Order: sequence, then structure tokens, then C-alpha cells
Amino acid sequence: MHDQLRLTSSAPSTCSFSGMDDYNITLDQPHFIQYPKPISYNFNSRGFRDTEWPDDNLSQMIWCVGDSFTMGLGQPFNEIWCSVLKTKTQINTINISMNGASNNWIARKINYITSNIAPEYLVVQWSYIHRRESSDTSLPDFERKLNARDEPESTQYKNFIECLISVERCKKTTKIIHTFIPNWNSLLSRKCKVLFDTENVWHGICNYNNIEPLLVLDWEQLDYARDKWHYDIQTSNKYVRYIMDLL
Repeated sequence: MHDQLRLTSSAPSTCSFSGMDDYNITLDQPHFIQYPKPISYNFNSRGFRDTEWPDDNLSQMIWCVGDSFTMGLGQPFNEIWCSVLKTKTQINTINISMNGASNNWIARKINYITSNIAPEYLVVQWSYIHRRESSDTSLPDFERKLNARDEPESTQYKNFIECLISVERCKKTTKIIHTFIPNWNSLLSRKCKVLFDTENVWHGICNYNNIEPLLVLDWEQLDYARDKWHYDIQTSNKYVRYIMDLL
């Protein structure tokens, strides 16, 4: 069931380190050593850093989709923003996230979820706009990741807008709350609005689809996880407060 929502590269497994959250590649080794909280990465049978899914009532849960910030890289499991949201709302959450995920991957997963499960709420945390995925569907998701930093900025912004439009067009009855990784809006979304307002694209999207009230944009990163790049519990809490105002 729902085979499109699987990451075969990590299902199921348990490890102590993942991605940038590794002493050998962390940005700050003293910070890594001094980080006070134990961390374990437990991936469920679908390959996501989450508990096992229940057999029913999936549409009654809050679905959370994103990249390594949603996966909670460098954080204990109970401090990931999805886990904090579950604790504060007393509503179960489903975490669909992948380290290094592109907005194309995120949009593809959202479109499957809203079309086939149609939850009442879905929170997306959009990723870096230079990321892409290969069109080779024979590859597992983790191997489809591409880097498009050499693309013009206008092309990167356009790709993000296309992802945003696609999930709004496919969402059916699901209320989607659009959010961004830290500091995304401080540079990119202002440029994005300026660029696409010249074609009335952003203005039209926000008004026609009523996206504007559901955007959590510029928010400050208050602390750092063990890897010294991703955020920790203070930022998770702040982020969840924004989300709860929109649920």
C-alpha cells in the first residue's frame, strides 16, 4: 500500500549518525562533541525517520513533508518540528522527508498524498531552490538527487513556482500550509516575488489559490543541532507556534 511513499535506501534501519551529522564532516567538531543530547536515527519500514504508520485513519493525521530539516538532522527524534507539532496539538503526524530532498521531490510526494490519502492538513517545508531530481524513475529516490546551482536564478525561481502551483492544483480538500527552511525568505522569496510579479504570476497564485495567508516565511534560526547547520529545539518550537496559528 502506498508504495510511492517509501525510501528503500534506509528502510528499516537504526544508526547513530546521518548526513552532515557526523563527526568527520560536521561544520564544528567541538560543538558536535559538546552537544548534550543523545541522538539515534531510527527509520521505519518505509525508510522515513518516523514511527510505524497505523493501519487506518491516515487522513486524520497531519502530514509533514520536507528535506533534512523535517527529517530532524542533528536532533533527537522528539525535538523534530513534526514531533513537537504532534505533542502540542495531540494529533498524530506523519513525517515524509529525505536528506537532500529537492522541491520537485517534495511536490511529487505531496501530490501523491493529497490525491490518494487527502488528509485534512499537510505542512510542507520547502527546500533549497537549486535542488532537482533526475527524470529516471527507475532509480530509487535517494539516487535521483541532482544539483542545479549552475542554472540562472530566474530558472531556479521558476522551478520553485511550478512546484508550488502543482501542489495547489492537486490538493483537493487538503489544507496545505506552506513554510520554508530557515532564512529562505530573507533573500530568495523577496526576489521570487519581484521577479514573478512582473508577469503577475506570484500575485495570481496567492489570490486565486488563497496561498498568502498560509505562508510562513522569514523566521530566524535561534539555535543549532549537533551538526551545526540544522536547527534545534528552540527553533522547532518557534516554527510550530507559527504552524499552529494556521491550523
